[in-house]
Amino acid sequence: MVFTGNQRSFILGLYQPTNGTGSFRELSETGYNLLNLPADTRLLDSAQKYGLKAWVTTGTLDTLKLEKSWKSIQKVVLSLKNHPALLAWEIADEPAYTWNSSQLRIVPKLMIATHDSISTLDPTHLIYLNHAPVNLVQTMQ
Repeated sequence: MVFTGNQRSFILGLYQPTNGTGSFRELSETGYNLLNLPADTRLLDSAQKYGLKAWVTTGTLDTLKLEKSWKSIQKVVLSLKNHPALLAWEIADEPAYTWNSSQLRIVPKLMIATHDSISTLDPTHLIYLNHAPVNLVQTMQ
C-alpha cells in the first residue's frame, strides 16, 4: 500500500511497455493502476486520462560520464516532476543482477548519489528500486 494524495492505494503495476495508448483503457478496466512508462508527457497524459499512475526510469549516475548522466537524469526529473500521473521514479532495474557472479552491476555509492540527487530536485515523489531474487544473499545485502 502506498499513499497517493491522502488515500491509501493498493498498487497493481505492469512493468512491460504497452503497445500504444489505446491499451490504457483496457488496463485500467482490468484493475491495473500503475505502469512503467518512458519519459514522455503524452504517454503520461494518456495514462492519467484512464486513472493510471506511472513510474518513470531515470537511470543511474555513471562514474565515467558523471556530468552527462546527471544532465540526462535532471532533464527527465525536471520535465515530469509536476505531472499528476507520476507516482515514482525508478533509478535502476535490478542493480545487483549479474548472472552467476557476486559482482555488482551498479555499486551502492552510485545508487545513493542518484537517489539523493533526485530527492533534491523532487522531494515529493517516491523513488523505486526493483530486484528479483536471483543473486547470492551477500550480493543482495
